[in-house]
Amino acid sequence: MMKTNKVSELHIIEDDSSIFKSVKYSIPLYQRDYAWGEKEIVQLIEDIDDVNLSENYYIGSLIVANRDGVYEVVDGQQRLTTIFLLLSYLGLNAENEDSLSFSCREKSNYTLRHIIPILADERDKYDVEHLQQNIISGLAIIKENIEKYTEEHRDEFIKKLKNVVIYRIEVPDHTDLNHYFEIMN
Repeated sequence: MMKTNKVSELHIIEDDSSIFKSVKYSIPLYQRDYAWGEKEIVQLIEDIDDVNLSENYYIGSLIVANRDGVYEVVDGQQRLTTIFLLLSYLGLNAENEDSLSFSCREKSNYTLRHIIPILADERDKYDVEHLQQNIISGLAIIKENIEKYTEEHRDEFIKKLKNVVIYRIEVPDHTDLNHYFEIMN
């Protein structure tokens, strides 16, 4: 019997349904490495900053395959990684810091595992040679844009994150993910 699609409406930050709460995501090898630049990251931050606190803002979807409790990301990897970096920068992801990983990309995984010391500029706690530069660039863009905010504006931005929703859509079991990925892209 084939499992039907399962759709979950997840808030970026919230108690029980947060996107990274008690969940693990894996970026498969067929996905490109993290590649969002300033244009895409600033647009995401601006979209969140424009959220009306009286209603939810839907930021798109994340297509995944549930592989023994780990969600393999089929589509939406760039947005998911940027959200992970943004939450890490804001200090809202500490208990979920191991919830995102890349298959067969050790530099990316090393960088994600060392985000806290990277953000704190504790260079004695990580090896610069092992860092994935695109992720470091993404963090720098986030930092540059959020540092412009006053403390009050930053607090309001975090409140707005509670209204940001993403749909996580699970593909049916036994889906040919490579073929699905090709069709989607």
